[in-house]
Amino acid sequence: MKILIVEDDEIKLDKLVNFLTNTFVFEELVVRRAWKAGLREIIDNNFSIIILDMSLPTFEIKSSEDGGIFNSFGGEEILFEMKRKRIDSKALIVTQFENFGEGQKSISLEQLNQRLKKNFPGIYIGTVFFSASDSGWEIRMIELLKSFVEVKI
Repeated sequence: MKILIVEDDEIKLDKLVNFLTNTFVFEELVVRRAWKAGLREIIDNNFSIIILDMSLPTFEIKSSEDGGIFNSFGGEEILFEMKRKRIDSKALIVTQFENFGEGQKSISLEQLNQRLKKNFPGIYIGTVFFSASDSGWEIRMIELLKSFVEVKI
């Protein structure tokens, strides 16, 4: 069982890695920090579970680079590419935002969840609202993942 996390926020990433390591049984955990690196990893390797941030930079941020364009719907675009390339890994979104986009194109987290369920059946398993100060996200992740990943006792 291999898990991929595509996440650019260090604090959120650390909490996710610690939680997954202490809660689930898996063989390998891979981390990518941008849309392009995450998609390349998904195309090149076989993951059972993919945990996506919704808002992602195009490229991994390095001291000499800014990460390129920041995409508010980067996670959804990765799901689209998975569907297009017939990659059957299970994926979920873990986000710190309750709204996405701007102006008339802005949608709520619940609206986004419904759209992803409709557009990516068989791939998308749900959304987790992450808060560093609240553990509710951990309960939600267990609910979503327990059918696919063994929970440690």
